[in-house]
Amino acid sequence: MKTTLLNDVIEYLEFLRTDCGLSVTLHLHPRHPLREEHPLTPYSQHRNPFCLLVKNCAWRECVRQQARICKTAAVRGEYCSMCYAGISEWIFPIVTDDEVPLYVAAGGYREHNPAKALAQIRQFCIEHAFPEKQLLTLFYEKTQPLVPVTEIRRLMRPLVHMMTLYWGAEGESLRLGEAEMNDDFSKVVYYVKLHRTEPLTAEHLAKQFYCSASRITHLFRRKTGYSLNEYLCRLRMEDAEVLVGQTTLPIQEIAAECGYTTAAYFSSSFHRHTGFSPLEYRRRYAQEQASRVAHDTAGPDGGSVPESRTKQNEN
Repeated sequence: MKTTLLNDVIEYLEFLRTDCGLSVTLHLHPRHPLREEHPLTPYSQHRNPFCLLVKNCAWRECVRQQARICKTAAVRGEYCSMCYAGISEWIFPIVTDDEVPLYVAAGGYREHNPAKALAQIRQFCIEHAFPEKQLLTLFYEKTQPLVPVTEIRRLMRPLVHMMTLYWGAEGESLRLGEAEMNDDFSKVVYYVKLHRTEPLTAEHLAKQFYCSASRITHLFRRKTGYSLNEYLCRLRMEDAEVLVGQTTLPIQEIAAECGYTTAAYFSSSFHRHTGFSPLEYRRRYAQEQASRVAHDTAGPDGGSVPESRTKQNEN
């Protein structure tokens, strides 16, 4: 039953993301991060380009906000939350034993009255020395107007019910137990994710976790199948693919945001990871999106689908 339920959850998440155009994510309380290999892990991360740039600057603030949301949702239930960088999302808590150990969110929205959001963006840019114009461009290009909760609720409630059942059946294996949280490697991996845009080395991590560099190197190879540099590169390239494909940011800026000192080194790494240069990848991505839109707006006989379906895909 647990496997079937998990498959249903993943299938419904894909339906919400692909067919309904919702930016849906699943978040556990920071005390219980998802296992690296768990099938739900990809759904715990925002992939909106705006959010991705913000997280690269202030990932730890995102983690702290997740804890605050769990606490607030335990009292308020469903509600709209605005993050420290001005993005709004509808929060749907998963309640078990009068607690909220996790929640699902439909995000990527901007308020109808954006004054507060714009103030948040300006403050964020000041605190992190980030170009305000660049972030504002993404804010208007990659977010949608906030929709009423009644429109979102009917789509999100089935996911809430499924996740409540799944958590009850598989909660202990879904999250990391206290013993695992005390394991050196779990802490190291978590640290690497938080600081993936920084120049991390085995020696640096060894000082942080009071062990030898050789132990760090050995643990990464044995437990992930990758060296530290390879693992770090994979994390950075996941971010890079989104920024290259879904934004028009210059490659040099993307390189810097992903932790690379030069655009040339970034481009070389990107080519090894994807098989394409950044510009080739961006061009192919745009072509694939255009082809997909054309396919989705064509009816079974080659005609147009109803206008409502077209608008849904555009959103």
